[in-house]
Amino acid sequence: MIVAPSRGSRWGRRAVVALCVAAAASGSGLLYIRGGHVIRGTYVLNHGGRDFDVAAPPTEGACPAAKRPACGPNDVCVKYLGAGGLYLEWQGSALLAGPFFSNESLLRVGLGKLRIDAAAIRQGLADVPIAKVRAVFAGHSHYDHIGDLPFVARQQTPQARLLVNGSGAAALAAYPELAARVARIDVEPREWIVVDGPAGRPIFRLWPIPSRHAPHFDHYTWGKGFDTKPWTTPWEAHAVDDLRDGGTWAFLIDLLDPTDGQSRFRMYYQDSANDVGQGWPSAPGPQDEQSVDLAVLCVASHQYVTAAPEWILARAKPAHVMLAHWEDFFIPRTDPLRFVPLLSDDLVDTYLQRVRETLGESGQRVRPPLDPVCGPSEPGFTWPLPGEWLRFRAVPNSQYTDSVPSGSTGAR
Repeated sequence: MIVAPSRGSRWGRRAVVALCVAAAASGSGLLYIRGGHVIRGTYVLNHGGRDFDVAAPPTEGACPAAKRPACGPNDVCVKYLGAGGLYLEWQGSALLAGPFFSNESLLRVGLGKLRIDAAAIRQGLADVPIAKVRAVFAGHSHYDHIGDLPFVARQQTPQARLLVNGSGAAALAAYPELAARVARIDVEPREWIVVDGPAGRPIFRLWPIPSRHAPHFDHYTWGKGFDTKPWTTPWEAHAVDDLRDGGTWAFLIDLLDPTDGQSRFRMYYQDSANDVGQGWPSAPGPQDEQSVDLAVLCVASHQYVTAAPEWILARAKPAHVMLAHWEDFFIPRTDPLRFVPLLSDDLVDTYLQRVRETLGESGQRVRPPLDPVCGPSEPGFTWPLPGEWLRFRAVPNSQYTDSVPSGSTGAR
């Protein structure tokens, strides 16, 4: 089905965005839009329980974020790229999830055209061994998830597969040279998407899970809908909101042993905060085969859905949680960090309390990153800064550390 918004409705959406920006800028109090920037020390065990200001991180220890670690044969190396994007390396091969660096102002998002910032992309991927990337994937097709994909696919990862939904595939049709590399994640029957390593043996597999994008404000979801009509002009000729979400998907991601094809490490990747009943496979399913080692959860807009993040955590029972897509991507990347608009310090405090309590109730053994990290971290979760690396080790479940009781404040 194609839902192609009319010109009138499109300009109506842009007018809403412009009104929101004007209200926020005027200081009228009609709309609080600026996010917070302080994480309470209760959740900052790796910095001695001191409050952590993401706009002015401490300078000692692992701050600023450490350089790329040596990634051994049993190591899983993850770099948080910002805006929910990840670089994931395993056994000499890698995946990219939603790489996006071309931040735009909220006003331009509402009224302007797509723009790819090549310099920002190169800088964001500067210490990433990009030649190892075997596939690039995204769970929906908003601009902050696939907006940089034409440049990344053609200039940075010319051999990688491109795993997107129908709306993303339609938009990428503007570049015919990419057609053979594009694969849709939203096709039936559902099955594992297998990604081979350089030797031609399976090294990753992804299981797409139907989900639903959280509202951006109250009950309003920006960029909602499907558009499967192939684009014929470059993306710069299109408005930002021409990239419709196309339906949202989460993923189970297995990191496979290249010798026998067995899963050595399992990740859960949440592309958007989701409501109860969304974003987790129906039983029975692949989730029954193996527990989750690392869950990557989207913090943005969690306040507009029910039981986030408890519902997902209670099912995934991850050994560690990485919190992502939390920073404001409407400001230049050179500006001090802040939380996404409408995400206050208090909302972050409540969210992290729920993460800690749910992990404690699950009784799941935990496994923190192997190396010190800059962002707030404790045994059960890490809040990484953009550009930060986290390293884990693929080990048998029996080698995990003890579980953390609910409300634990013990040091790592």
